[in-house]
Amino acid sequence: MRASKFMHYIPVVSAFANNGIYRFIILFFCLFTFSSLLFAAPAASTEGGEWKYFKEHFISGDGRVIDSFQNDMSHSEGQGYGMLLAVKFEDRPLFDKLRQWTANNLQVRRDSLSAWGWGKRPNEEWTVIDYNNATDGDVLIAYALIQAGQKWNEKTYIKHASVIIKSLRTHLAVKLNDRTFLLSGYYGFSDAKGLVLNPAYQILSAYQAFAKVDEGQFWEKIYKDAQYLLVEAGRNSVSLPADWALAEPSGNIKIYSAKSTRFGYEAIRVLLYSAWAKLPQPDGVKNVLDYYQKHGRIPVWFDLTKEDIANETASAGFYAVFACAAEQLGDGSLAARLYEDAKQRLRNEANDYYSHALYLLASK
Repeated sequence: MRASKFMHYIPVVSAFANNGIYRFIILFFCLFTFSSLLFAAPAASTEGGEWKYFKEHFISGDGRVIDSFQNDMSHSEGQGYGMLLAVKFEDRPLFDKLRQWTANNLQVRRDSLSAWGWGKRPNEEWTVIDYNNATDGDVLIAYALIQAGQKWNEKTYIKHASVIIKSLRTHLAVKLNDRTFLLSGYYGFSDAKGLVLNPAYQILSAYQAFAKVDEGQFWEKIYKDAQYLLVEAGRNSVSLPADWALAEPSGNIKIYSAKSTRFGYEAIRVLLYSAWAKLPQPDGVKNVLDYYQKHGRIPVWFDLTKEDIANETASAGFYAVFACAAEQLGDGSLAARLYEDAKQRLRNEANDYYSHALYLLASK
């Protein structure tokens, strides 16, 4: 469209072409305009919308979700997000591609859980690079399969989900005093100090869905104790959930400072999943929204152990999640402002898979 507008002006200025100074003006105008066309930053939102952009830039033809910020690798979390989005936007052919790629390339463990990471090894081979699972990835994939089965009345999807859900229950559930949690991964998240838990792995609406196709009493317990974890992980001066938490043998839950002392890239998803489950947002969300209205930005992290916030502004995905939270809190005008801000910021994040995923998952 810019090119057509430029052509519209050529007859107007050509009338002055015999004058030397106007030749210079015309030449400068042409060079400036065409350089703008050639070197303009790519817009994240193409004509077909953000979902079309996501499909074209972050999903391969065979159904692999590509994380361009991590050496173009793929992981179970990304496949789960892609599958959920395919259901949300009613794209069944793409859903089947995503499902099949995941089954062929990640679901290669004996326990039906997914290997977390798939990418390029030092010998240039593209294959599994981390066989440990990431529990949120398995939960997201199973949750997407259930949603797809319900939307398209396909029992095969539900059956596939049930196998994953049984493996989650069988291989990852751990009791700690009177609580039951899912390990964050099969290996490396439990020792004498306690259980290393990620609040952002607690996808509460998924647990509710699992209760309807698997052992209901078990998943109701997981759902209840996950809520407890989220509350305890938010007991700090900022009243926001920690990126990582440690459940000690005594049952006490505290910030796991060995990994992070922040609310940031991990914990932002707690707000999203709380909205999905229609549960109250953490108390600190209101303070962040107040900060945004006062300062015009959202920091990418807040330290939970000292009064410190990031100088770096959060990505579009964060803004969309906070918009979703603001809407849940009943402030529609603030939510609309945040959504619009998120959309504008997304245009400068052409290669940020995670921000685009959060944006789409949080949008209506």
